[in-house]
Amino acid sequence: MARSTLGAGVSPTEFVVANDLLILAGDFSGVDGLRFYDIRDLTSPYSLGEIDLSHQSVGDVDAAGAYAYAVSSASSSLYIVNVGDPAQARLEATVTDLGSPSDVKVQGGYAYITEQASEQLHIVDISDPSNATTVGAIVMPNANPLDLQVQGNRVYVSYQSVTSYTTVDVSDPVNPFVVDTTTCAGVACSESHLAGDILVQKGYAALNQTRTIRLVDISTSGTPSIISELEYLNPSDNI
Repeated sequence: MARSTLGAGVSPTEFVVANDLLILAGDFSGVDGLRFYDIRDLTSPYSLGEIDLSHQSVGDVDAAGAYAYAVSSASSSLYIVNVGDPAQARLEATVTDLGSPSDVKVQGGYAYITEQASEQLHIVDISDPSNATTVGAIVMPNANPLDLQVQGNRVYVSYQSVTSYTTVDVSDPVNPFVVDTTTCAGVACSESHLAGDILVQKGYAALNQTRTIRLVDISTSGTPSIISELEYLNPSDNI
């Protein structure tokens, strides 16, 4: 197995893979922004460069086409970075007034952003990345919206330390609305991932330190349904 190092002083917070490009968000020896790695040869990835976003504590990143989309709670902003040439990455646009953004997902010409200051889901039109603008927002029914996943015209929002998640219809991005808030059966479902039409949720019950991996069917337009659950005890919570 090949092994390499990111170097001293590197503290990535999130990452996304876009084709042959690995994009890390975080602090890179004093450069707070994004770093880019060529991973065409998986045995020997190498750095192509980085972009400094002015020490703005980038917390999450997604990518689509020739652009990376990074959010910062420190600046209440979405940064749109042109990565068509990662070695010469440049800031294309900045969307401000987004409260305290925690997560960003991009799909179908829109960026969906959860933020915790006003507990909203923001929708940004990125069809023209250089002129991106916020077109819609909706207040979530619970505090601290944290994680989100997008599937078609639905956004699934999980919360920090809340035993439920919310389904939002975004078929009209200007007027999103809550379809359903589903209880996570005694565990805080604060993290989720998509696998086709399956929403994979990670939950935690502080009382007995039980962790749960839950598989949820979101293939229909109705209320999501739980397919199965896997419980485990692991105080270190390493997955």
